[in-house]
Amino acid sequence: MRTPSADCIVHDEMLKRRIRIRKTNSNTTVVWNPWESPTAPNDSEWHEFVAVEEGNIAKNSVTLAPGASHTMSVAISVEKGL
Repeated sequence: MRTPSADCIVHDEMLKRRIRIRKTNSNTTVVWNPWESPTAPNDSEWHEFVAVEEGNIAKNSVTLAPGASHTMSVAISVEKGL
């Protein structure tokens, strides 16, 4: 089981690489495709696209007092070879 703070790795078999998303102070990862149908801007590629977003949502939401702050960071790297 992957813990919420673990790195997210996208395996890109076509380009034989891994895309690593490393996050800090984020306990939620959302992976989604922004298009619901093949009427996307480029009809031939919409099903090959994935969006990965880090955050703190639902049970992981962060409530801040007035004047308080919360900082998240994300580092994205590409590793060659699978």
